[in-house]
Amino acid sequence: MEFSLLFMFLTWTAVMTYLTFGIERDRKMFFPDYYFFAERRLVKHTIATKYVKNFDDCELLCYLNDSCVSANFKKDPENGGIAYACELNNATHLEHEVDLITDIVFYYRGSENACSKNQLCQNNAACQSGFTIKGYRCLCPSGFEGEYCEKDIDECKTNSHDCNTNAYCYNTEGLYHCFCKPGYIGNGRSCTVDPCQLHTILHDEDRDIEDVGGSECDRQLNAGWYRFLNKTGIRMPTTCPPTDTRCGTSWPGWLEGVHPTVEDGIVARTVYFRRRQNCKELAVHNIDVKNCSSFFVYFLRPTSKCTYRYCYSSK
Repeated sequence: MEFSLLFMFLTWTAVMTYLTFGIERDRKMFFPDYYFFAERRLVKHTIATKYVKNFDDCELLCYLNDSCVSANFKKDPENGGIAYACELNNATHLEHEVDLITDIVFYYRGSENACSKNQLCQNNAACQSGFTIKGYRCLCPSGFEGEYCEKDIDECKTNSHDCNTNAYCYNTEGLYHCFCKPGYIGNGRSCTVDPCQLHTILHDEDRDIEDVGGSECDRQLNAGWYRFLNKTGIRMPTTCPPTDTRCGTSWPGWLEGVHPTVEDGIVARTVYFRRRQNCKELAVHNIDVKNCSSFFVYFLRPTSKCTYRYCYSSK
């Protein structure tokens, strides 16, 4: 079936043509007959491929796609001879003449592309032809607004950001950044209380690993962030305690692994409990540790049974 004779002699206005389909849009497109080429195909600019019954439907799809300004129509049917390939392009041959190649099974049809000569859209905005009284419109990227996308949106002032209530919002060109307020940690969109600022101090002096034995335990301890005493240098032991040390219990706990640096942030560690000669008695408790520069804080959980107790070392 030959379509070129019909389109070589007609100048099309999309608004006039597509009203017959019952479609009303605020877009005007012009497909001049001198922008029609048989056995040509625009390559490298296809944004979608559809399958249609005829060339009219292909042009209609281009009109309905806000970014389309030209189309390639494959005159050889596919899918059992009932559909033709329709390639929608976001450019025309006028801007990319070298990309209009010879292909004997295709027809190419371009429109008057207002975006080809208008570079007024700013800040990497997408230009779409056929809209507004100017003949084009600028599709603004996130963070910009205005007729030409020339205005930065101050999300901090308009309160259109997603920063946490415990974070500061800082506006930049086209963007904004969130930073947790002092006393909080996180990425700015999620901020939690800094355990270096808010924690419970365990004042028990008999938690010292050098202390004598006893029957104390941490089974009733509430889960949360803790600091041992209120002194510098106090921390959990990181080696198995000798058998003659107790920290007020019969099964003293010790931290496997090194303490983190300030830069490490919050790290996960394992606590084991020593019973007689066994350094890693049954119970294992996963905790978190943070270096607060001059001291350490630990997120401790209740122990699984009595006689298990968290200890510190002053050495």
